[in-house]
Amino acid sequence: MVKFDPDIEEGPGTTEDVRAALRKRTSTINAHKSGLTLEMFETWTDQCRVRKVHEEFAPFAHAAEEENKPVDEVLAEQGYNNMDEFMRECPRFPISCPLADLGELGSGFVMYFHLLRFFVVILLGLVLLSLPALVIYAAEDSIVLYYWHQWKKGGWLSDNEDDPEACSCLGYNLGTTGNSGNASYGTSCGVWDLEWCLANLDSPDLGKWCCRSWCFAGTSCQVPKLSATLASPSLANEHVGDELVRATTECEQDAALLAEACAELPDVRYGETDRTSLFTWKIWLTPGNLGPNQGDNETPLVFYLVAVVALCFATMGMSNFLQYTEFKVDEKVRMPCDFAILVTGLPKEVTSEREIAKFFEEHAVQGQHDTKVTSVVIGWNMASANAKQRELARLRKQVEKGDLAEEDLANAKKRIAELRDGFFHSELTSDGVAVVVFRWRSDLLACVDRCALAFFGACLFSLSLSL
Repeated sequence: MVKFDPDIEEGPGTTEDVRAALRKRTSTINAHKSGLTLEMFETWTDQCRVRKVHEEFAPFAHAAEEENKPVDEVLAEQGYNNMDEFMRECPRFPISCPLADLGELGSGFVMYFHLLRFFVVILLGLVLLSLPALVIYAAEDSIVLYYWHQWKKGGWLSDNEDDPEACSCLGYNLGTTGNSGNASYGTSCGVWDLEWCLANLDSPDLGKWCCRSWCFAGTSCQVPKLSATLASPSLANEHVGDELVRATTECEQDAALLAEACAELPDVRYGETDRTSLFTWKIWLTPGNLGPNQGDNETPLVFYLVAVVALCFATMGMSNFLQYTEFKVDEKVRMPCDFAILVTGLPKEVTSEREIAKFFEEHAVQGQHDTKVTSVVIGWNMASANAKQRELARLRKQVEKGDLAEEDLANAKKRIAELRDGFFHSELTSDGVAVVVFRWRSDLLACVDRCALAFFGACLFSLSLSL
């Protein structure tokens, strides 16, 4: 196949055959007397598929230009009855095609899929940068501590942050006697669990906490997580019920007893085997897993900072890349917008497309007075016609009701015709904006260059005065 030549200058004004065929394509399927059929839907679906038309059509466009023939005639010589049949024969875009090939559909398609790729890469990158933090959160199971945590009014610090007596022994146990049934259990510092541990050496729940000295403290006593600041997991304070904390903070530990009686036991937190993290590490991989006021690991912060900085630079880079992509696609593929310019600063009283077109035909290109302008589209100020629109709607309702006398009905219909026929010229004013479409791209570029030399403002001022 012959690749599309970006140097072809013929604009929308000379492709009426193609545009007519495209319009015909949209209305190929009509309702038959027998009604809709499956075959009609299949045909419609096939016609709506996106195909590589630009590259396939380029040689026919060249031939039509060189031989000065209509495109339909050139297609007929190659065995195609019409443009619709030719387009159905064009290949579809493969799923793995380079994104640049989608340029014939418009630069927006290329940028859209580049943006999707960018989002996928960014998402994977953020996941990878979050893995160290997720691993840290998965290793902790302290969400339950928020249940007992006491927040200071207006802040996030617990009471024991500024209360040195928070972990002092209460002197009572609220009836909690432990496994030994001792009425004084936990009322003062002591190794209260050693007797039960020695009697149950086969229990899988034993740990070095059996040899730790502790007492019951109030719930404002901070319960630390397992971290570098905690010398041993078995020294961790733990909640017992809703109103007591098994605290080792204020109690002196007996190192000799620990080495003699509990040397072979695992160093685990009291009651750790009774608490499961099966769902915590799988679902709640958030800083909340660390517990209240216990996020002392800087690793997640470092990786989050890297993620934010990387995202900012990636976003700026992608923005520049998309602008570059749009420029390259527009440079390669000719689109209708490549033959049109937006004109601003026009007098609002100018409502004739022909007047604007005539001005550009005579003045758009330096030294050329027959520049070919295909069409002009004026930006109308619809607000200026609100009164006429309401009048037109009111008259139509009166005619539809049929309550008018014969003479009044005739006058109403006459007024409706006047409003309808002269609506877009006599009743509306311009917004001072118009789109001018040239037949040749070289004329458009010459017009833009001329306005650029005149710093645009002078060009538009001259246009306004001429009109």
